[in-house]
Amino acid sequence: MIDISKLLNSCWQNKTSGWKLKILNDWPQIVGNLHAHARVEKIYDDAILLGVYETCWMQELHLLSNIIIKKINTHLDYPYIKQIRLKYVQKPEFLVKKPLDCLQNPKISHNLSKKEQAALNQIADPELRQAIEQFLKKVQA
Repeated sequence: MIDISKLLNSCWQNKTSGWKLKILNDWPQIVGNLHAHARVEKIYDDAILLGVYETCWMQELHLLSNIIIKKINTHLDYPYIKQIRLKYVQKPEFLVKKPLDCLQNPKISHNLSKKEQAALNQIADPELRQAIEQFLKKVQA
């Protein structure tokens, strides 16, 4: 079986410096939780272009750019990066959290027992009765 990371490393080492590859490989470790909001698009000689998934995060990352530059250069042990550029990009579809249909429209199919139904029938308020009935059905499903 071929180790993809070794194959990519060998290809990249022929085309670019090792420090650029290190940024690409270690991006989540370099920026921590911020990697969920931006990805490395391109690395120039002394600048890095980040693709940002949401426009509100572009401002945040712009304000944090000096800190990000320091973190990158500290990780590389040499000040290669002097500037960060930002551009808006679409978030890859596999990273987009989609709500589950079963949580939005739960299908309640459990029938209540005769004892539960008798207890519900004694409740005078129809809204309360319906809410408790739906709760019981969800709990027992």
